[in-house]
Amino acid sequence: MQDYISSKTPGAGIEKYSDGIYYVYGIINIPIQIVVIKELPPKEHIVLRALVKDLSDEEARAFIKNSQGYTSPDDRNNADAVMQVSISANRELYELLQEEFYMCEALMELMKDKVDQRVEEQVKQRVEEQLAQRVEEQLEQRVEERLEQRVEERLEQRVEEQIEERTKERVLTTLYDLVKKNLLNIKDAAMQAGISESAFTAGLNKYSA
Repeated sequence: MQDYISSKTPGAGIEKYSDGIYYVYGIINIPIQIVVIKELPPKEHIVLRALVKDLSDEEARAFIKNSQGYTSPDDRNNADAVMQVSISANRELYELLQEEFYMCEALMELMKDKVDQRVEEQVKQRVEEQLAQRVEEQLEQRVEERLEQRVEERLEQRVEEQIEERTKERVLTTLYDLVKKNLLNIKDAAMQAGISESAFTAGLNKYSA
């Protein structure tokens, strides 16, 4: 790097400040600092190291834990911005880590599709269960109503039959008594009963026995 800078700008030089951090002088009056992220110590400058591709598992965990420690809105916004860049460069790694941490906004965005899918599945299942229950309840109600209606209809039919049968019996009994008292002849009695003379005579004999 020293040879490259000297060849481009005679009199310029570079000084190593620490691992991954260099100062360039002799180009302009304002000091220039160069940061080589891959040369930074793994446990230092965590935020800067999170910006590179091929981020290690350990470095990603360290960055996430470090981001969780921010409390001020500005610090959290800055951490989110760095997280977005880091995720873009190391998406597969963060997908593996997404369930291990309560992550910041950018990482939660990465999980959004899966969360939405899970919610949609549960909503669909809940709707289907409630719909099935509602249908079953209405079906049972309709069956019960239909049963009650059939019972009521059958009861009314039996009542009508009983009334008709007893009315017919009372009419015949009255006609039999009138015939026995010679107040009415068999022909007229049979006509009023709506039956044949032979049928009326058989009934009269049975009644008189």
